[in-house]
Parts: sequence; C-alpha cells; structure tokens
Amino acid sequence: MSSMQSSGLITEDVPRRGMPLGWLLSLYTSMIVAVVMGFITIYQETGNTKYEHQQIVENLRTSLMPLAAFIENAPSVDVMTENLTRFQEAYAGNGGSPHYFTLSDLV
Repeated sequence: MSSMQSSGLITEDVPRRGMPLGWLLSLYTSMIVAVVMGFITIYQETGNTKYEHQQIVENLRTSLMPLAAFIENAPSVDVMTENLTRFQEAYAGNGGSPHYFTLSDLV
C-alpha cells in the first residue's frame, strides 16, 4: 500500500508543463496548413500575374498597330499630332482607355 501511495504522491507533486497535446496538435496543424496555403497562393498569383502581363502587352500591341501606321506615314510633327488626336478620339469612342504619348521631331 505504501508503494501505491508513494507513486500517487509523486505524480501529484510533479507540475504539468507545457500545453496539452490536443492544443499542440491543433496549433501545429493550423500552422502547417497556413504555410502550405500561403505557398499555393503565391504560386497561383505569380502565374496569374504573368498571364495578365502577357494579355496587357498583347492588347496594347493590338491597339497601337493602327496608330503606328498613321504616324509612320505622317510627313511632319503637326500631321502626327493631328493623326494621334483623331486616333485617340476614335479609340476612346469605341470604349478603349487613353494612351499617353510625347511626339517629337527627330529630323
């Protein structure tokens, strides 16, 4: 009987340390899920950003091709400016966003 009392006393006298196992498991699980989801989100957003950049460049290239033809055939800066103004008005009339340019005469 004395051995049972002594063993019972020993376990009662030892203070519990740390968090309970259930709390530790839930904390570690939530941290692992948060880190994995963070990496997945970063990977997806990087892919989306590259795709969106390609789309923006392609849309810009498509929208500026007619303008390049107008400006290429212009004999002077005044004609270029007039062509640019007409192009921007027509492009904005079709619902496009404005393009901002600075024209200069290199001749």
